Amino acid sequence: MCYIFLDAEGKPLNFERCKGEEVAVIRDSTTGLDWEVKSLDEENFRYCNRPLNWFAFVENYIPQLNKMAYGGFSDWRVPSKAELRSLIDYTKTSPAFPQEIFRTLTAQDYWCGATYGLRSDCGWVINLNLGAATAKNKTLTSYGVAVRGRKCPDAKSRFIDNGDGTVTDTFLKVMWQKNQNERKSYDDVLKDLPTYNFAGYNNWRLPTMHELNSIFDESFEGGSWYFDEFFEHDKLKPPILQHITSNLFKNTYVWVTNFNFGYDGYYAEKSMPLCYRLVRNLDAANKKFQIPSGGQIEIFSDKGEVININASLTKTSSATLQHCLIDLQTGLHYEKLKSFAPYIDSDFYWTAEPHTLTDGARVWAIFFGYGCAVPIEKNQRCGCIAISEGYANLADKSEARYTVGNGVVIDNFAKLMWLRDELPLMTAPEAENFLAENELVGFSDWHLPGMKELSTLINRKVDNRQWVSKNLFPKFYDESFAFLVARETFNGMFNWGINHMFAYDGYYADRLRGKYKIKPVRGVT
Repeated sequence: MCYIFLDAEGKPLNFERCKGEEVAVIRDSTTGLDWEVKSLDEENFRYCNRPLNWFAFVENYIPQLNKMAYGGFSDWRVPSKAELRSLIDYTKTSPAFPQEIFRTLTAQDYWCGATYGLRSDCGWVINLNLGAATAKNKTLTSYGVAVRGRKCPDAKSRFIDNGDGTVTDTFLKVMWQKNQNERKSYDDVLKDLPTYNFAGYNNWRLPTMHELNSIFDESFEGGSWYFDEFFEHDKLKPPILQHITSNLFKNTYVWVTNFNFGYDGYYAEKSMPLCYRLVRNLDAANKKFQIPSGGQIEIFSDKGEVININASLTKTSSATLQHCLIDLQTGLHYEKLKSFAPYIDSDFYWTAEPHTLTDGARVWAIFFGYGCAVPIEKNQRCGCIAISEGYANLADKSEARYTVGNGVVIDNFAKLMWLRDELPLMTAPEAENFLAENELVGFSDWHLPGMKELSTLINRKVDNRQWVSKNLFPKFYDESFAFLVARETFNGMFNWGINHMFAYDGYYADRLRGKYKIKPVRGVT
């Protein structure tokens, strides 16, 4: 067992007898960190379901915890990104942390201690449902959990430049390439590794998400997310600035970290050529921040009753879903379908639309945690919801539903009018101001589209990557930039949008710095 449960005085508890609020602290013996166990009492300031803004958590909550010497300790702190990330298991989602151990945490955003280097009004959060780390405006609310224990040494005492193109991390006991390699796809990197030799070593591998982010300098010192004294990044050039890891997402994508904007809330196509930097284990490598499975299948309720946490039947494959739906049509085995989807949670849910570019090997799925839509391999397990009736022509994206004329495209079903021509790339605020101040083709009430409006332009049935009709919008593909921006914001610093290169629906991008495609819309009667 890699976890030790402590009582309110910091004394170890008998694991088999742990229940209710007897557990005050969870000690992770792998990382050397102690974690606060949140309260289930709504009247307690440590209540597990009470979100706080960054200032309230950092400046009020943590001092109050130390003043009361919670759990027998008075050195509690806000976790760093690396510390909070140690709870994440990138082989899992919904949630991505061991909820059977940390049962008072929720699958939500949790605050980290550092300020976001590109914007002082934003702090870091990690989403425990997915494992993604992004920046969020400090005045918005997220959840918080305190930590104490061993801190990671600073970079100058931790890294050693070996003078041969490698850097040793004396804390994690691994060796890095000092510079990054030319872009390659995930699959091509794996093909090269068996014969790859560098600096006299042949046991190089892709880093895990935990390892890659250990060389991430969240202080942004010198205007770089790297520890520049030790790591070179001369190949870090636009347009793709993400680094691949060995961690796969739903066995369909690969997790990446963006060393341009600094966040790692993304997963990318395995076939996309991206930057990468290899790592190797030193002798007797100490694998920090790896969460081994404890094999635990029971937790306890507040009353001490055993709760079975085996939720393997809450998700199913696309093929099994189709079988269940056939049964449902015959009026049989309704309870069987209910057992697969007893409630809607923050997970992926199957749609009926196959991914045409993979000949149906993938099926589009909606992630209820963020609201995004991406294709997932059929053999993966996602949630399922059955519907009947509804808008029969909602999914009909044939051009027959549109009328073209006088510089506009009218969607006769959705009652929307789109500007047919293209505007220059703009930031979201620039676009909002431009549309408020200008008349276009005789109308002055244009606005940035909402995500649901924007998604009506995407036709996922095409097989040529022209997800937005070139007949309706003939100049749309003249500009290679692949992000269409929506008006809704995310975390106070991003705007939602659609990556029309892949038809991924529900991406977000920097609101103030990024310049994106703008497709104005207005309502019609």
